[in-house]
Amino acid sequence: MRYDLTCGVIQRPIRCVVYGPEGIGKTTFAAMSPDAIIIDTEEGSHQLPVARLPKPPTWDVLLDEVRAVAEDPSKCATLVVDTLDAAETLCVEHVCSHATPKRTSIEGFGYGKGYVLLKEEFAKLLRELDRVIASGVNVVCTSHSQLKKFERPDELGQFDRFEMKLTKHVAPIVKEWSDMLLFADYQTFVTTDEQGNHAKASGGKRVLRTTHSPSWDAKNRVGLPEVMDLDMEPLLPHFTNHLTARPTVMTVPADGVAMPTPDQDELASLMERDGVAADELVAVVCARGYQPAGTPFEAYPDDLRAWLAEQWANVREAIEINRIEVPFDTGEEV
Repeated sequence: MRYDLTCGVIQRPIRCVVYGPEGIGKTTFAAMSPDAIIIDTEEGSHQLPVARLPKPPTWDVLLDEVRAVAEDPSKCATLVVDTLDAAETLCVEHVCSHATPKRTSIEGFGYGKGYVLLKEEFAKLLRELDRVIASGVNVVCTSHSQLKKFERPDELGQFDRFEMKLTKHVAPIVKEWSDMLLFADYQTFVTTDEQGNHAKASGGKRVLRTTHSPSWDAKNRVGLPEVMDLDMEPLLPHFTNHLTARPTVMTVPADGVAMPTPDQDELASLMERDGVAADELVAVVCARGYQPAGTPFEAYPDDLRAWLAEQWANVREAIEINRIEVPFDTGEEV
């Protein structure tokens, strides 16, 4: 058995979610992503000169469109889903129409069971989007915002805060999934008269809030400033870093057998480049029946190594799919 240590920053495509009030420019912002294709669930991109897939009429069609991008990532560098709240509406319709008996509302399941089913079904979209990420394509999702009352358990009183316009079961898994959760907001400039008695708005600008606040949900994993202009340009390097940066992988053998170095064969070079451990490759090879279970990586014949290197894009995709964690119901009260 051996242990592969991956050192340094691992660059991969970005999972970005931007949310905000209607008309602030979320779709325009997302459309400025590198080489973007939009799944336009609300037909909000018609006035933009962008590439788009047909508006999905059903939840199944939406999932099929995402799968099509994952299976042929050469068509774009970024997939945009505009918007998640419209996608959730399709998901609700799907859950209700496929129930036995059919329901007319997600509330019709009783005892909050419908929302648990909704969460489990919506997680399928996130898993399909992870397949897009694994194929080397960035993902940008948009959502409208809503103002909700919030109360901390350790404080008295409620206060207003901005959140994504998603149900309380779906919003958390989207926030956890994202690398960037950005709140598009209007920053208003207020002036007062000379006596300081009367205040009025004297202008403002559109901004991105990138870190959490009591007033809004936000996060980022790439060290963005707390407030930025609503502009994709400063974020573009984070959408392209994965194209050139590769982690350094050191193999620490526990059985005295060293993994082949990159100059010994092309397959090992590809594995090191993409941070793939030998055990991960063995699992896929055995699952496909190319080698008997238990055959170690070092025993693979040269012709199999050459074939795996030739089919590396498909092999890597299978490995990435194996890495994706399937969300599950924690049994929390609804």
